[in-house]
Amino acid sequence: PEEVRQFFNKIPEDERPVFGAELEIAQITKEPEPSEEEKQKVIDKLNQIKADVEDN
Repeated sequence: PEEVRQFFNKIPEDERPVFGAELEIAQITKEPEPSEEEKQKVIDKLNQIKADVEDN
């Protein structure tokens, strides 16, 4: 985005980081596990929606 380009251009040229032609990026992620209570809330909500649709 333009904001990144403007920020980068404000850095003096001799202080800018230099990257090679090839760069490897990694990211460690952890997916949250919903509790059984949260899973049950979703199931109950979906069952409520299903019942509403079937009744109409």
